[in-house]
Amino acid sequence: MAILGELPLSEGTITVRGKVGYASQQAWIYNGTLQQNIIFGSEYNESKYQEVIAACALQKVCDWL
Repeated sequence: MAILGELPLSEGTITVRGKVGYASQQAWIYNGTLQQNIIFGSEYNESKYQEVIAACALQKVCDWL
């Protein structure tokens, strides 16, 4: 926040050489099941759901657990 100039420094200095890009990373998770947080009210599509699970590394690490 201080680098972006949105928070005053309490001490010291900040030097930025070049430009700064910023992408906010606020969570878009609501109180519900994992499946509900993936489909967000859309029609359930098994292949798309499994693709998201794999992309987010949410599948089980070991099948025997």
